[in-house]
Amino acid sequence: QMGRTNLGFAADNVLAQRVLLPAQTYDAAKALQFYRQALERIAVLPGIVKVAAGSNVPLNRVSMEVPFDLENAPVRELADMPGVGYTTVSPDYFATLGIPVMSGREFAVTDNESGPKVAIVNAAMVARYFPNQNPVGRRIRMNKPVLRTNDFGETEYLEIVGVVGNVTLGELGAPSQPILYVPMAQNIWSAAHQIVVRFTGNPAGVANAVRDAVLNLDPNQPVDDAAPLLSSLDAQFAESRFQSRLMGLFAVLALILAVTGIYGSSSYAVT
Repeated sequence: QMGRTNLGFAADNVLAQRVLLPAQTYDAAKALQFYRQALERIAVLPGIVKVAAGSNVPLNRVSMEVPFDLENAPVRELADMPGVGYTTVSPDYFATLGIPVMSGREFAVTDNESGPKVAIVNAAMVARYFPNQNPVGRRIRMNKPVLRTNDFGETEYLEIVGVVGNVTLGELGAPSQPILYVPMAQNIWSAAHQIVVRFTGNPAGVANAVRDAVLNLDPNQPVDDAAPLLSSLDAQFAESRFQSRLMGLFAVLALILAVTGIYGSSSYAVT
């Protein structure tokens, strides 16, 4: 039953590689340039169908929650505002992971530093804050997190340009939580991002090629090995599989004891 859970995205043939940029070398502008160059290099590798980057990927818990408000809501302190899961992504992020765009559009290359501030919300956020409404074209008010600080920036207004489906983030079967997606170009807030690729062919060969492409940009930075995104799912299944097999073993032992006992009792009674 857990294996039949709708994850909200196409997990097959997807690799994820975590990249952590050193604080002493990369500020927000340099980090953005690094990821742009990395995506350009990876996109032309053999076997790559799509490539994108994001501060979070499905099957991983969201690491940032930001305060926000609807555009027409009364102004209040950050501590009094509702929180929403926050993820910054590059163009093609939803297409790479197979997350359906339910209305509006996905992010484009024009959603950059100089473009209008935009956002995409998931279906759970629509259900909670825009029930029976079309949020595309509406605006929200928020303070974005700032790279390598524990603080938020100035108040900004973001226009919602799209709605995407919910994806499984933490534990399987957990209720979907509201998520707000913002273009990576409009806020690099985390030193660590995940590069995700949809590929064809040999996974090991593609993983090595992706790793080499990233390291060629900066050989001195730490880069994790690219791994199938489904490996996160297998890790979640591990405990449940162990418990099921243990219960199955005890059930078999109980059955053997019961059959042996009934046979012995019946044999004695017959004798």
